[in-house]
Amino acid sequence: MANFTRKAIMDSFVKLAGAKPVNKITVRDIVEDCGISRNSFYYHFEDIPSLVNAIIVEKADRIISENAENASLGDCLEAVANFVLDNKKAALNMYRSVSRDVFEHYLMNICRHVVRTYASAVLDSGGSGFSQEDRDIMLRYYSAELFGQVIDWLSHGLSYDVVEQFERFQELRPRTRELFENKKDK
Repeated sequence: MANFTRKAIMDSFVKLAGAKPVNKITVRDIVEDCGISRNSFYYHFEDIPSLVNAIIVEKADRIISENAENASLGDCLEAVANFVLDNKKAALNMYRSVSRDVFEHYLMNICRHVVRTYASAVLDSGGSGFSQEDRDIMLRYYSAELFGQVIDWLSHGLSYDVVEQFERFQELRPRTRELFENKKDK
């Protein structure tokens, strides 16, 4: 029963976030929508920010677990993009209605979580041979790259195909790397 209530609270928040700015959603709105008591809400979540964090982490974990074994990081990005597009109004309301520093803090934590979890599934399964220091460098780089892509996509109102651009960049990466390395050597 507890998992059912927790899921109902999460679903209610996503539904409400599609209808109005996140900073206008109250615990009262959520419990009325769910038909539960305030105590039930607080049994599961400390506050609305902890609810938002739980929603994002749970969705990210599910996306990774469904895609990490036989997929690329681009496939995980596509799954995340599809989730955002399925909840476009809620995603844009969250982006536009919370303070930028709070949003960016949550987004960077999500990006780190997604990249770390995906990398662990991939690197640990194949005995990658990377030192912990090298793994940390890669995780920081890819987390920042993912963060930047999502911020740009949101700031453009989700108006372009982020997955298509990511895939194209992966094709261009060897050429651009060669260009930058050759410039450096001259």
